[in-house]
Amino acid sequence: MKFKCTLSIVLLLFATLLFAQENENKSIEKPKTEEKKNVEKPKDSRPSKRDGQRPPGGRPGGGIGKMTVEQWKMMSEKMPKTGIVSGKIIDKSSGKPVEYATISLLLSIDSSLIDGTITNEKGAFTMEELPVGRFIVTADYLGFETYYSDKIMLNPRRSPVVDLGTIEMEFSSEILNEVVVEEKKAFMELELDKKVFNVADNISVAGGSATEVLEQIPSVEIDMDGNVSLRGSQNLTILIDGRPTALAGGDPAAVLALIPAETIEKVEVITNPSAKYDPDGMAGIMNIILKKNRKGGFNGLVSAAYTIVDEYNLSGTLGYRNKKVNVYGTYNHRNNEREFTRENYRINTLPDTTYSFDQEGGGVRRRISNNIKAGLDFFPNSSSTIYTSASFGFNTSDDQTTNTYQYFDDLGVNTIQGRVTEQEDEPSQNKEFTLGYQKRFKNNWSHSLNADINYSDNFEEENSNIENGFYSINDNDYNDPLEAITTQNDLTDGQRQVLQARVDYEKPFENKAKLEVGYKSILRYTNTLFDSTNDLLDNEFQFDEQIHAVYSTYAHPITEKFTIKGGLRLEQAVTDSELKNTNETFDKNYFSWFPSLTLSQNMEDKGQISLSYSRRINRARTRQLNPFVSFSDPLNFRKGNPDLNPEYTNAVELNYIKRWDKITFTPSIYYRYTTDIINRFSTVDDQGISTLTYVNLSNSHAYGIELAAMYNPTKWWRLMPSVNLTQTILNTDNISADLNNSNFRIGGRIMSNMTVWKDLEIQLFTFFRAPSKITQGEMKGMFFTTIGAKKKILDGKGSIGFNVRDPFGTGKFRFVTESDQFYQKGLRQREPYVVTFSFSYRFGKQDKSKQRRGNRDRNGGGMDGMDDMM
Repeated sequence: MKFKCTLSIVLLLFATLLFAQENENKSIEKPKTEEKKNVEKPKDSRPSKRDGQRPPGGRPGGGIGKMTVEQWKMMSEKMPKTGIVSGKIIDKSSGKPVEYATISLLLSIDSSLIDGTITNEKGAFTMEELPVGRFIVTADYLGFETYYSDKIMLNPRRSPVVDLGTIEMEFSSEILNEVVVEEKKAFMELELDKKVFNVADNISVAGGSATEVLEQIPSVEIDMDGNVSLRGSQNLTILIDGRPTALAGGDPAAVLALIPAETIEKVEVITNPSAKYDPDGMAGIMNIILKKNRKGGFNGLVSAAYTIVDEYNLSGTLGYRNKKVNVYGTYNHRNNEREFTRENYRINTLPDTTYSFDQEGGGVRRRISNNIKAGLDFFPNSSSTIYTSASFGFNTSDDQTTNTYQYFDDLGVNTIQGRVTEQEDEPSQNKEFTLGYQKRFKNNWSHSLNADINYSDNFEEENSNIENGFYSINDNDYNDPLEAITTQNDLTDGQRQVLQARVDYEKPFENKAKLEVGYKSILRYTNTLFDSTNDLLDNEFQFDEQIHAVYSTYAHPITEKFTIKGGLRLEQAVTDSELKNTNETFDKNYFSWFPSLTLSQNMEDKGQISLSYSRRINRARTRQLNPFVSFSDPLNFRKGNPDLNPEYTNAVELNYIKRWDKITFTPSIYYRYTTDIINRFSTVDDQGISTLTYVNLSNSHAYGIELAAMYNPTKWWRLMPSVNLTQTILNTDNISADLNNSNFRIGGRIMSNMTVWKDLEIQLFTFFRAPSKITQGEMKGMFFTTIGAKKKILDGKGSIGFNVRDPFGTGKFRFVTESDQFYQKGLRQREPYVVTFSFSYRFGKQDKSKQRRGNRDRNGGGMDGMDDMM
């Protein structure tokens, strides 16, 4: 690999940041424990009952005499940080310690957050290395009234240590009732820059994979091969916990099929990302967030599912968390078997003849996956996290396919028939390692530094055995071939290695402005070796890619309700590829710039509107670049194109959010202009053989409207309808003006959740897509339905459920493609009428993440979401 120098620089930078930040305050000597004799104890530690639970001195302009925040900062910077605050929290009614209560230290002048921690198993807490000044201590815990201390004074000479003693927290039934209502999250949560879909309790996908989960996200479509499109475009980026994944060599369709639905917490969709995020994917980013351990003590989750087509899934999670560490491990086993069918009719019009054939076939896909992940988060102090994780996957795939052909001459007479069988075994292994550091500065936890390095390695082996024979039209059992059956045994070894390193820095300002800067390097190495019994087919394709990027964004509030955010990302890409057997080399080096701009306005009527612009890129995948021809189907060849250029997209989007008591409505209008479109293109030679490859088309204009809503007609019924309308105008003048077309697509879905009995939920999901044009033809319309139910058991810790996928057998993919050389129509269908039964059980302590409302997760919670995507 050609990145040793860059790697050394990144590792050195990463190590320097770790050392500098961990030693930020260690030059100041801590006070000895004997100094506790200088304790200043407040006179009254009872919870305050002031208006709205406002802390004393919390009003702007209050404080020590006439001291301002700026004056306090100047004073605190000149004096050593030797202050210590400690105490113990107990339940007033029972006298028992309150574990994992959130403790915050607020500056008395303006109630800004200075430091924070949580209580241990004995209810005790300690905050160290605190600055000089007057402060207020607060304690929060689910079901209790917030505790506010009197003002305390930390002075390095007179009172460096304050012991608050034993603090009694009182139970509050109002707060408990309020939080219980919040426990059930809405399926869709709306934020200005993204939509979050909470799928952890999605009934109708139990026992399925991430493919079925994404299928229920508005404006998302999944084709027969598992390829994902968003708003009519397959050019999007799919991430797992904010990162590309090494699973299945990074192939998105294969990755989604390996992830059990039960392990997914939520899906984040951001359609017009800022310059902070990777620019790959013209339609945007979809980030799949897996379930994490955010609970105190020991806890875990086990789940199982069985499908009547002889499939089963098992998954388990175990974790332990305290004040200093969070240790977790997960294991997922998935045994998946699905049948599929296909039909294909094609007429070939050649210079000297015309003939046609009917193709029917199908097969069985079997996938067995075992994935293990373990991680450790270490909290050296209240504002720092060092995190590391490792994951390993061992997967096998066994596909059996049979296709039969009926050949007809120009008079429509059946002249001959053929059969092709293919047995394909595909074992694979992957591993991934991450090491990172997060620093949140004590004066403001939004002020942060993040750095990490990630390495992934995937190796897969594909063994295929292809038999092709021709038979008499009367030989229905295919026992007597007209000539010797041709056999081809192929072995494909593929390796994909990816190294990523990044540094992000965020700095908020007092006027609510925010600066973000960062650097990222991605180094990819891919090698594909093809070995066949036909020596003429042997080949090896190697692809190296380096991407180095810097970015900066700045958000500034013009008024209290109007904010502007601009950014710029600069990237240098270096790619080298080589087809070893022919010594052909292909190099593409290019510099790109990606600006972004967002204008947002809060409305008076509980509404919010935003206008955004971004420039994005779509780079060709290895399969699209490899020029070697695949002969697995004797009538339909496939090959890549190493001369492909990346696509560039300029996207503009207008979003509006409007909330009423029972309805939330979010319409969006978007426009995309794309150049050098990477698209499939088919030709038929003089032998009637179709070859599919990839080409760059001139440009396209796409504009559309997305409408989504959440409606609660009653407390027990929730509806979420959505529809997407897209018009795409495709310019193919560089290939053939005859292929220019205008494509109008309509797709939508509706999800209905009903709690018809205590702890019994029923879910109905329906998807539809209207007919639409494609480059060389038309995609027919389709719709399908999924029905599911779930019942809580074992005091709410467990659940049982079932679902039926495509109970009416309508989920058929039908298409027509044509040119001057051929006319073709086809049908493909996944197995319908699939019934799945599921069970899950949670054990351990109650989730504390919902108890810390309003408190930022200082212990690495930001690692799990979109913060990792730059």
